[in-house]
Amino acid sequence: MNDFKTSIWFGIIIGICIPILGAAITKMIFEQLAGAGIIPTNSGVFFVNQERTIWVIGIIFNLIPFQYFKAKKSENVMKGILYMTILAVAIWLIYYFRTIF
Repeated sequence: MNDFKTSIWFGIIIGICIPILGAAITKMIFEQLAGAGIIPTNSGVFFVNQERTIWVIGIIFNLIPFQYFKAKKSENVMKGILYMTILAVAIWLIYYFRTIF
């Protein structure tokens, strides 16, 4: 099992879970700010640019485990995280392409 924790598959799993968790945490913060009246919402639903921002911040959360495994010199895990980060950015660009440009 120790070999799995240094494999590329472990990095892929982390690279998938961390952006989802980061986006969920960011969305909770946005909801708290909207509930306090600090940021505007459209009848309880976030605007498209706020939704885009939530997912970008979620993707950026991948930097935390990437730096952690960089310090531990686990290059295979770093590769898995990097592959999933690139895939997440590509999906984000495809999904929000029309609202960006």
